[in-house]
Amino acid sequence: MSSLDNARWLGFQTKIELISISKERIRDVTLSIFNPPNKALLCVRRVIYADDVPIMYDSSFLPADISDKVVDEFSERFIIDALRRHNVDVKDMSLIIDAAPASQEAQQVFQAPNGYPVLRRLYNLNSPALSVFGVLESPFDRLACSIGFGSLSFPIVI
Repeated sequence: MSSLDNARWLGFQTKIELISISKERIRDVTLSIFNPPNKALLCVRRVIYADDVPIMYDSSFLPADISDKVVDEFSERFIIDALRRHNVDVKDMSLIIDAAPASQEAQQVFQAPNGYPVLRRLYNLNSPALSVFGVLESPFDRLACSIGFGSLSFPIVI
């Protein structure tokens, strides 16, 4: 279940607003940890809403030659869900989650002052066919997180 599906299950009215699609190089130095290519990629910027309140600002970078059929779904689905619908099997996902000041774009979306804290999720999705790099930001006052591990058990080390 995606975050969007989970929000719907909890009774929120959700929507994704496509802000822009452009070709550009990754300029966000925080993504350098994933060693992205130094070339123009397709950049997809979106805002995710719950009950008409912006809760996430997402900037994703994909190969510039990705199919238009996949790109058409970015206004309705998370990137990973659109890729899966087109048989792109994500085999590896790396996440770095931290607290950081909101980017200038996120400040505008959330109408937040300079330096306002967000939960930032840097991500890198990999399949044999392509890699996706991105940053998702959520303001702390509009945020909830739930993680389920099923029947996994973890040892406690003290």
